[in-house]
Parts: sequence; structure tokens; C-alpha cells
Amino acid sequence: MGRQKIVISDLGCAAAKLAFGAIVGLMFGMLGVVVVRGFWIVLLPALLIQLLFEAVFSRIFSFIMSFFKKTPKEIPESPSKEYPWWRRYSFYVGFPMVAAYGIFCVWSV
Repeated sequence: MGRQKIVISDLGCAAAKLAFGAIVGLMFGMLGVVVVRGFWIVLLPALLIQLLFEAVFSRIFSFIMSFFKKTPKEIPESPSKEYPWWRRYSFYVGFPMVAAYGIFCVWSV
């Protein structure tokens, strides 16, 4: 595998994926601690209300967008581009690191 030239968009995409992986890892890590410690009784109604709200909001949004629907034109497929490894796997790097950090922080309280 040859070396590829670093482009600004590669750095931005890698940073965004790393940050997103960190946020998701923190959420899953803390949620795991909450479930293991027995706080799921308090958390479960809040999660169900959130899912219900998201479902209703999604229905309303899709109903509104149905009035603006246009027939899509045929877009030719662009050839697949091989990205650097750090751009492809940055989400998977941020997720476990921050999940472990979140578990450590919440568990020690």
C-alpha cells in the first residue's frame, strides 16, 4: 500500500469521526455503568419517552417533506476512493478510549 498525500478534508473528516466516536463511546460507557449499578429503573422511562418523541418527530418531518418530494435524477456512481487508514478507522479509535474513560469516571464515584 503506497503512501497517499494528506488532504485537509482527510484531516477534518478524521477529526470529526474521532470526536463522534468519543461522544458515542462516552454515552455507551456511562449507560453501561448505569445499567450495571441498578439505576436502569430511573433511566428506562426517560429512554422510552425519548424514543417516543423521536418517532413522532420523524413522522411529522417525513409528512412535511412529502410535499417537497422531487423525482431524483440519475446520478452516475463515482469510482470508489481509497482513504488513509486513520481516516477510515478514526471512529473506532475514539469509541473505546472514551468509553473506558467514561466507565472509569462514573464507576469511581
